[in-house]
Amino acid sequence: MFIQTEKTRRKIDREEERQITGLYQQGQSLAQVKDRTGRSRKVVRDILLRNGISLRPAGSPRKYRLDEAYFDQIDSGLKALWLGFVTTNAQITDRSITLQATDMQSHIPELFVRQVLGADCPVIRTETGTIVTINSTRLIQSLAGKGVMARDRHPCVGLPKAYHDPYWAGVYLGLYARRRLRDLDGKFVRFADTVHVISADVELMSEWASCTLEWLMAKSHEEQKTLSCS
Repeated sequence: MFIQTEKTRRKIDREEERQITGLYQQGQSLAQVKDRTGRSRKVVRDILLRNGISLRPAGSPRKYRLDEAYFDQIDSGLKALWLGFVTTNAQITDRSITLQATDMQSHIPELFVRQVLGADCPVIRTETGTIVTINSTRLIQSLAGKGVMARDRHPCVGLPKAYHDPYWAGVYLGLYARRRLRDLDGKFVRFADTVHVISADVELMSEWASCTLEWLMAKSHEEQKTLSCS
């Protein structure tokens, strides 16, 4: 039987180095980066030091500004859309949420974390797209209450019927953003198939989803301006 070891794996290229350094700079620990990339702790540590990154003391993850209560109450179409997006796009662990998008949709994760959650965590740009990791057990617990968990996804949990359309727009947006990534997990497609949202014309549905997002973001900005002027 052949057992793959660190030495028998492919060499670490620049793309993987950027991923490792980016994950650590986003606040993940050495152990989390090791588990995420499949590389040993020593290899991860050596890459960080080689790239001039200072190691944090154990047990001191980096903190970022973040609206951790965003999904506590789904009381707008915009929140429903982002819930749908996270449902089909996010990789969730006990401590982190990772969003990914290919080149054509690479702006969407950054739009979500910057303008919606108000987070200032780093955004990793690779040759295939964008990766953003958010470290927040509070946000993870909030999502779990809406049926979005690490190993299971349930649609429309406790979601008012008036918000179903923007929710499904987010579902399509999340699927489309991930669909050309090398690490696409079949569970996202199975989720969509289970709830009968796979369309023969994915491009058309994604265009509808993108238009819905733009309209809801514009509407949200107008509402905020009205409140600040009153």
